[in-house]
Amino acid sequence: MAVTKKAKQGKALAKGGSLKPERGLSPKQRAFCREYLVDLNATRAAIRAGYSERTAGAIGEENLKKPEIATEVQRLMAEREKRTEVTADAVLKELASMAFYDPAAIGSAEIRGPEDIAKLPEDVRRCIVGWSWDKAGNFTLKLAGKTQQLELIGRHLGMFRDKLEHSGPEGGPLVTASTLSPEQIAQVERIRERRAAIKDGA
Repeated sequence: MAVTKKAKQGKALAKGGSLKPERGLSPKQRAFCREYLVDLNATRAAIRAGYSERTAGAIGEENLKKPEIATEVQRLMAEREKRTEVTADAVLKELASMAFYDPAAIGSAEIRGPEDIAKLPEDVRRCIVGWSWDKAGNFTLKLAGKTQQLELIGRHLGMFRDKLEHSGPEGGPLVTASTLSPEQIAQVERIRERRAAIKDGA
């Protein structure tokens, strides 16, 4: 069985290896790949790479569909992940710490200043996003909000996916004006007229 180029690249990344820069890309396309990693916005990446602002949206979308550009973006992302040691697992673990910490762990510790934060468990310390003193001079901690972190984790797990229906009841086609018969359309119009009359008489 033939091994595809994409499969070979996946094996190289899984082994901690690195991919070679994709050949055949123009300087502007290479610049687009680098700029895309900045904010993952194809339009802005195209503009920063030197493409016309008027056509940047279409060109950015088109570039991402090209296999050689997609491969180069994947290579650059893998290099960045290896260089920074910031992986999807690390991000998810940090989100989990901020979402599932136990406030009781803070209440049981005597925290009077920044130096006392070390008394807290590590998973609780990771939830602290700031601190200050109130008007009475009491030291206060600002903690990460649980709701936002739980939503991010839920979306990652596919729990809160926005659904776009592609079928009607019981798997049938969506009911639109184009799928209704003339009699059904007339019935809908009569219902609309009745509702309008009731509304006007109210």
